[in-house]
Amino acid sequence: MKLSFAALFTLMSLSCSLVLAQGGTGGGPTTVLDHNFENGTPGDLSVSGEMGTPVAGTLSATGGFVSTTRPAWTSGNNGSANVVATIPDGSFNDLGPQAGNVLTATLSEPAAVSGVLQAGETTTISFNLASFGTNNPTFFKYAHVIGLSSTGDEVFQILWRCGSGPLTREVYARELGQDNTTFVGETVVDPVTGEQTIVGSFDSLDGTLILSGVNFNISSTNVDSAPGGQVAVAITIDDAGWGAAAAPLSGGTNANSTGQTPATGLGIASGATDLESIVFFSSQNLVNGGQNNGVWIDNLLVQTDRTVASTVLKGDVDLDGAVTFLDISPFITLLSSNAFQAEGDCDCDGDIDFLDIQPFINILAN
Repeated sequence: MKLSFAALFTLMSLSCSLVLAQGGTGGGPTTVLDHNFENGTPGDLSVSGEMGTPVAGTLSATGGFVSTTRPAWTSGNNGSANVVATIPDGSFNDLGPQAGNVLTATLSEPAAVSGVLQAGETTTISFNLASFGTNNPTFFKYAHVIGLSSTGDEVFQILWRCGSGPLTREVYARELGQDNTTFVGETVVDPVTGEQTIVGSFDSLDGTLILSGVNFNISSTNVDSAPGGQVAVAITIDDAGWGAAAAPLSGGTNANSTGQTPATGLGIASGATDLESIVFFSSQNLVNGGQNNGVWIDNLLVQTDRTVASTVLKGDVDLDGAVTFLDISPFITLLSSNAFQAEGDCDCDGDIDFLDIQPFINILAN
């Protein structure tokens, strides 16, 4: 790498104008997505409803509603007034013929994931899930939550599936490729009317079960009301991979659920190096005849903590235990050599290039 004269001049001129830096890249977690829909306008998004302005990040949706009671976004039932989008059966083989409206949450800036995060650094994601009540006692409705990188690669996948029975509600953490579910169904012909009905349920589900036996009543009323209970999902990504946990919320729920088993050691096999957006949508099997796709999403929060918890001191390229003017010359040499040294990776993106110059200057001036 050849440094331009301007870059060299900028770095060398620091010795005349900057004070010593006394720390690393610290500063604590940075919030890159934060929204609870409280400042939204209740109603159909295609009419007068609005999702509101997030504290951080941006939201878009193909449709849906913002509820009046305990504001949240809901994809809506097929029987409601809003149009239901069709999701192509691409890599998600467990999708039914239709799916609910899609919510896309985009971070204010991409968050680092495994392969870029250093030991002690994390990106955390949390949200609440729920669904409309159903009249089917088997698992038949899915809520999909997919984390995507800036290049469209999958980072994580969470699946919530449910039916009407109080124990037919579960949450799975799924790695890349764990999106196949076998639908076990058969066509039954009414001997009197000749009407054909498909009966059955999903089976052979891939993924790691992190919550089972969710045991609370879920409201089956329309989109103006919030569900009777929600499940809180938390995801943590670190330098080694990711993990997930889920638990029923106590407010308005019967928190007697069983099988709370957090998943750990999950991998990001897609090669993604960041997290840029999260998409939420629903699907169901054929039993329900295209009805009742509604799911609820609330309390979206994504934070990334790039505070290095190891002994690496960003900017301390000469390894003398402090960031001083004496680090300028070694930093320039590092930039020119195409070599890697953790202390010189001041923007924490896993390499050393011109993008590290301004963070290095900021550290010196801090």
